[in-house]
Amino acid sequence: MQALAAPTSEKKKARREARAVPSETLPPLPDPAADGARKISTAIEKNRGLTPHRAKAGKNPRKANRNKFEKAKVRIKVLLIGMGIVAGIERQSTDALDV
Repeated sequence: MQALAAPTSEKKKARREARAVPSETLPPLPDPAADGARKISTAIEKNRGLTPHRAKAGKNPRKANRNKFEKAKVRIKVLLIGMGIVAGIERQSTDALDV
């Protein structure tokens, strides 16, 4: 059993040593002679600021879609009434106005 375990542990040791960061590759210290401000990130550069006030119905997409559907139902009903298709509602005749 020891013969099988030895190569694995040697591989692990080799990987661990390869991952170890030598002190020479550490990031350099900031240059004291450098002037000016630090660079900013894109998140700071693309700051959108405060968003404009939105209606409460517009914030909830489910509610907004429900309101759009209600408006569409009204438009369809008006169309159907104009064509005289909706039962129970008679279309007003424009012939009486021409007299």
